[in-house]
Amino acid sequence: MLLFGLRAQPFFYEKNRAFWTLQTVGWTFYLLLRMASGVGNGFGLSFAIPVLVSAATGYSITLVMGALYRWLIKLKPIATWTGTLITIIMGVAVYSAIDAWVFSLINGESTPFSSRLLLGTLTISSLLIGAWSALYYGINFYLIVEQQADAFAQRRQSGRA
Repeated sequence: MLLFGLRAQPFFYEKNRAFWTLQTVGWTFYLLLRMASGVGNGFGLSFAIPVLVSAATGYSITLVMGALYRWLIKLKPIATWTGTLITIIMGVAVYSAIDAWVFSLINGESTPFSSRLLLGTLTISSLLIGAWSALYYGINFYLIVEQQADAFAQRRQSGRA
């Protein structure tokens, strides 16, 4: 039954569409949460610019990471996890640098770009990139196990027939 464009099939039936949906919804939720936090803490409109840049940066970096992960997940486990760790470190470094740079640009001379500011952005960047990576692999490994279970059930059923 088709109701308002919804299909009667599993969410991950079209894996690519599910990725884009989760990517967009996740980063939009992050943006809205950070904006609500800023409004709740009484920050002015200038707060919106670095938050928008942060969300766009995170969205873009995780798109690149997703492409790398699609390739890495097919390798042997040691290569997958080593490549993933390197990708996370690089993603966190780039995300933190861009966040710190934008923050220093917005605040002008009162907060110059420094290693201290960069270290301050590492916490949220690590959390976001790490959580995104965990979700990516968690979902993909779940889908792999589900495929294997379906294949096993199908073999078992065809063996009885």
